[in-house]
Amino acid sequence: MPNQWVETNQLFLENYLTILAKEAIAISKTTGLLTNDIKKNKAIKLTDCVKNYISEKLKEYWSPEQIMGRLELDKKIKISTETAYRFVLQDKAVGGALYKYLRHQHKKYRKRYGKNNYRGRIPNRIDIDEHPSIVDARTRIGDWEVDLVIGKGHKGGF
Repeated sequence: MPNQWVETNQLFLENYLTILAKEAIAISKTTGLLTNDIKKNKAIKLTDCVKNYISEKLKEYWSPEQIMGRLELDKKIKISTETAYRFVLQDKAVGGALYKYLRHQHKKYRKRYGKNNYRGRIPNRIDIDEHPSIVDARTRIGDWEVDLVIGKGHKGGF
């Protein structure tokens, strides 16, 4: 008898979850929001008031880092500097002049995430297996392969 009770409750729970999922999908279709967005209920922080504040401080030649720090102290709103840079670049895209107040106008702003590491790569490098056979004879000075080990404090090496 206990097994029948467990099976009945499991069936009820599965049906109930299916109904909830269908309701969530219907809500997301009618509102145009995903169910995750409904759960998070995130507020938009970049309001017109904040945009005006950023614009005013940029015209005083403040950096976006300084503006965001001061914004957190004055208005108790925490926004990342990435958001400020995005706002300035969006303004530039529609013909605005806020980008001219940035300190480094000549250098194009780049995202700080998702970058590849290209340091330490030798361009046009030939693999050691593809070297010509004359290199194996080591008759020339440049054919020798040597490792350099430097001692502590750049003293001595072999």
